[in-house]
Amino acid sequence: MEVLRLSEYLAGHHYEHRNEVFALFEREPELFRPRHDLGMRESRELLMRRWERLHELGYFKNTITSSKPENRLRRMALSETCEYLDHSLAVKMGVNYGLFGGAVYGLGTEEQKDYWLPKVERREIIGCYGLSELGAGSNVRGIRTTATYDPSSRSFVLHTPTDGAQKYWIGGAAESATHCSVFAYLIVDGKRRGIHGFVVQIRDSIEGSPVHGVTIADCGDKWGLNGVDNGRIWFDRVKIPRTNMLMKLGQVSENGEYTSIVKSENELFGRTLAPLTAGRVSIIFSALNEMKVGTSIAIPYAKSRQVFGKELMSVQTHRHRLLPYVCSALVINVVANPLKLQLLEPGQVVTKNFHVLSAGLKALSTWEMERCLQECREACGGQGMLSENRVGPLLSEFNVTTTFEGDNHVMIQQASKVVVNMYAQGLKQGVFGGDLDFLNREELPLRGEPNEMSFIVELMRRRVRGLLPALVPTSGTSEAAEKELVLFEEVGTAFCDLLIFESFEKELNSSTELPCKDLLSKAGVIYGLSRIDRESTFSRSGALSSDASWSVRRTYMKELDRFVESGMMDSAIEAFGVPDFLKAPISGDWLSHNAKAKL
Repeated sequence: MEVLRLSEYLAGHHYEHRNEVFALFEREPELFRPRHDLGMRESRELLMRRWERLHELGYFKNTITSSKPENRLRRMALSETCEYLDHSLAVKMGVNYGLFGGAVYGLGTEEQKDYWLPKVERREIIGCYGLSELGAGSNVRGIRTTATYDPSSRSFVLHTPTDGAQKYWIGGAAESATHCSVFAYLIVDGKRRGIHGFVVQIRDSIEGSPVHGVTIADCGDKWGLNGVDNGRIWFDRVKIPRTNMLMKLGQVSENGEYTSIVKSENELFGRTLAPLTAGRVSIIFSALNEMKVGTSIAIPYAKSRQVFGKELMSVQTHRHRLLPYVCSALVINVVANPLKLQLLEPGQVVTKNFHVLSAGLKALSTWEMERCLQECREACGGQGMLSENRVGPLLSEFNVTTTFEGDNHVMIQQASKVVVNMYAQGLKQGVFGGDLDFLNREELPLRGEPNEMSFIVELMRRRVRGLLPALVPTSGTSEAAEKELVLFEEVGTAFCDLLIFESFEKELNSSTELPCKDLLSKAGVIYGLSRIDRESTFSRSGALSSDASWSVRRTYMKELDRFVESGMMDSAIEAFGVPDFLKAPISGDWLSHNAKAKL
């Protein structure tokens, strides 16, 4: 019963709805069983059939047009459930509803939302999100697409000035999208007014032909996510109505007068790209859910596999390879759940602290997932190479999360910039504020034991305390720090780790009804020890002496054994709640599956 409560807690919301979707998948295996044996064309066709079936069953009703958090959470639950089956399906639906729809919802006026969102929800149009450009990459300020206002026709003229300015990697654009939320530099009366969003029709119908002035090309075959038809878009002086500019933050009157409710171009830029924050939060759940799938396949296989007379899961190295990812998935889940709910609060504004935690957690969780799936693949030996056992294909499908909606290194550098500026400001003022207020206190001798959360959090603080002076000397500036980019990223990583473990500890201590609290606490300790054991910055920063590092290692190994022998590992895998039909043959009776009688 307690494990079931943990499973519900990890889901965060709409637990029964998720199980209903899983039941649909199991009832209709011809359409919804995992397929990792298809080419690009077949994958795209299957995705569209799956999407149409979900739409036909009414799963999206009131989830786009309604502003109620309950309805938006229901769509998120559907998307997260679909990711267990088909990442491409979740991504393409996410682009349409979350990015295109999110751009209209977040940047459009009430009138614009009332016009566009019902069309999205009824699937009369399919949207894509036109931000990335071939020549700009993660440097969004470097995009070159322009939208010039023409007062004589009361229209905007969208133009791609060079091949480097073509919109690139646009999900859904190659074959199906009819409309695109295009982000371009607004030009009014010869003056640039920052990056704004515009709704642009790019195709005459779903899977139809490009409209006049729009050129679309297919990005082609990829080594993962082939169900998504990523495309490239050029605009050759394409005219759109004035009212197609998303006008919540800024607008142009009929006679060409520009007005904006924001005070600066920097503020405009941040608020224009706010929909990406929701996307990053969804990617965090993608990462932790796939860690659940990978470990739910590799660990049962290891428990049933005998090697040299021993159960594989009893071998210390195997425990060391797999168990940290069970624990990191649990910790990330606990920290990410409140982030999602906070994002949907009415009137929610993305604060700097929220941005840092979401960006940093997006980077650290997707890197953790990448390591997890690779380790699971290797831990399953040759069986891990078979597509039917899913781990390898999942690695290919989800590897993209390390770079989309923000390259992970860029995400960490954004966190680095915030903490370095906070530190530089504290040096000037003589007092540190916010998440660095612990620097105002004298560092006392390290207390407690390595198997305590308080010990781990304190080590995280000591690492930040030790790294910052190496990057920003007393007389230095944050600009000078950015010249040491490797150390700069290490500071950002250390700061994000600290935020994650402080948030986790706070959740543990504040919730009186937390299910399986001992299990979650132990998972936090193991994940923390794995980070400390893995990262050399703990010793380089002076946070951890050589003797203490050996003590951490010995404790880490003991805690891995206790996690297995106490039954916590099995409880965690059960709480992950991955249905058997979404696991793999090796996580069940793999001998019978491979029997000669089945030929």
